[in-house]
Amino acid sequence: MTTNIFNTIVYYKYIVFEINTFGGRVDAATQIKDAILGTKILSVAYINRRAISAGALISLSCEKIYMSGGGLIGAATAVDMSGKKGSEKVISFMREEMASTAEKRGRSKDIARGMVDEELAFTHLVINGDSVLVDDIEGQKEGKLISLTTDQAIKYGIADGSAETIDALLDSLGYSDMLSEILSSLSKLSTKLTYTLCLQDNTSDISIARVVQHY
Repeated sequence: MTTNIFNTIVYYKYIVFEINTFGGRVDAATQIKDAILGTKILSVAYINRRAISAGALISLSCEKIYMSGGGLIGAATAVDMSGKKGSEKVISFMREEMASTAEKRGRSKDIARGMVDEELAFTHLVINGDSVLVDDIEGQKEGKLISLTTDQAIKYGIADGSAETIDALLDSLGYSDMLSEILSSLSKLSTKLTYTLCLQDNTSDISIARVVQHY
């Protein structure tokens, strides 16, 4: 269903995902990640406060990531319905799923892996060809999962910039008047997360999708 939705909007220039979630089902997030990676549309993630767990995977799959001030991305280790950490098989899958997605978009595989596996540790990262000392990420130390603030995500090349509102982001993309027209068509995917994709008619250049926590 996700793939079909994306196939119907090939005429858009951008699709912007507004993300604010503590996470959800890995299989659903992986389907959406695959659809994003498979589309020719420029994909933009706008993290409006937080992209935790499955939300981090969806964000990393986008070509561009922008975050609101005070935002957070990471803490993506897989857990079961009771909150217990997943098996090594599940953790291994999610760790490399995050890493391969980050690699595809030119982002740090080490940080992506560290969001999933607290047993990893590193002291330096290669950012834009330069080796950078990492001394301000708590999760770089063994035993801690990585979560990045907005400033840290920009510093280490996970995010491309910040915007205080989605209107401000759309303005920076050249679509400041688009938000008022965004509900011309609506389709929903409900799992442990609610993925709401708001589509427009084929004369438009942009689509917005929202990823929000489902209670």
